[in-house]
Amino acid sequence: MERALETGAAFDAFAETGLIAWPEGEMGDPRHARYEAIEDEVLAATIAAILPTVVDAFATAAREIIGRERRRR
Repeated sequence: MERALETGAAFDAFAETGLIAWPEGEMGDPRHARYEAIEDEVLAATIAAILPTVVDAFATAAREIIGRERRRR
């Protein structure tokens, strides 16, 4: 999941929701740090919530596909 975050797509998705707006102000404005902290917390909670389901779905799909391919031999 860390690699997925490196692309910036999750942060773009967060911004596109429009739930909170990027605060006006110069670089280093403490409101920017607060926005980023909220963004990080929302993304971390989302990943924590979906990760078990994603891992389970991945493992199920892999077992089914690998099993199918083994039967083809």
